[in-house]
Amino acid sequence: MKKITLIYSFLFSLIFMFSCDPIEDREGMGGIVPASDFKLETYSILVDNVASNKIVMKNSTFGVGSFWDYGSGFSSRQQDTVIVPFLGNLPITFTGISNGGTDTKSQTVQVDKIVFPVDETWNLLAGYDANGKTWMWDFIDPGNVVFGNGAALVNYGPAWAQNSAASMDTNDPTVGMNGTMTFDLNMKANFTKKNGSGSVVETSSFSFDMTKTILSADGVTDWSIGQLNIPDASVMHGISPNAPGQPIVHTYEILKLTEDEMVLAIISPNGWEGWYWKFKVKR
Repeated sequence: MKKITLIYSFLFSLIFMFSCDPIEDREGMGGIVPASDFKLETYSILVDNVASNKIVMKNSTFGVGSFWDYGSGFSSRQQDTVIVPFLGNLPITFTGISNGGTDTKSQTVQVDKIVFPVDETWNLLAGYDANGKTWMWDFIDPGNVVFGNGAALVNYGPAWAQNSAASMDTNDPTVGMNGTMTFDLNMKANFTKKNGSGSVVETSSFSFDMTKTILSADGVTDWSIGQLNIPDASVMHGISPNAPGQPIVHTYEILKLTEDEMVLAIISPNGWEGWYWKFKVKR
């Protein structure tokens, strides 16, 4: 919903600016220019004959302004070159803005390899290839603590109530101790949660915002380094245990994210309690 609102706000601004151009600049444009008349080019830059993640978008349609939605961002330029974090046959949506209104056309661009650097968070979460990256509870022995609570803004993992990996067979029987979560970048940001038998339990998109940090109780160092959102699913055992009704959690504070480890947290409604999830990459 947030993305849709942003798109409409951006389009409204562009339409307003376009309609305010001097009349002589728009002379001969007529009404709306249909999508069938758009002259567009979209293609990926080849590197060693491999389709890279750098994409060129070009609108050569006379009298038509541009709004491009390329999945991980937007552009209002007539011609732009962007770097995307996704693999596969990527959909690119072009909205042409003319004197009479707008029309939309979708195209696809193939990306076979992430050649140009993107925000490292994409790769830390989802890896570098089409297989994505699969996470599991962070345990070697089933008795290892993987979930629990502690002081929000103070603790960086379970400190009070401490739940073992083995307890997830009871606490979260749908997924269990050996469940997994896979983040991948095939055409878009995908999240898939599976149980220990490999059956899919939930799927969703995902997003992150590494500007949304929270200071620790000392007011100097960061407690969280960003925020992860999974709008249509949750991580394993993704509930807020002490909130009324134990609601499903979709937004998590990222306390730690490396090539091999991820620690997530939430702050309970009471403001002083945190709940913590500890995951590692499945090898």
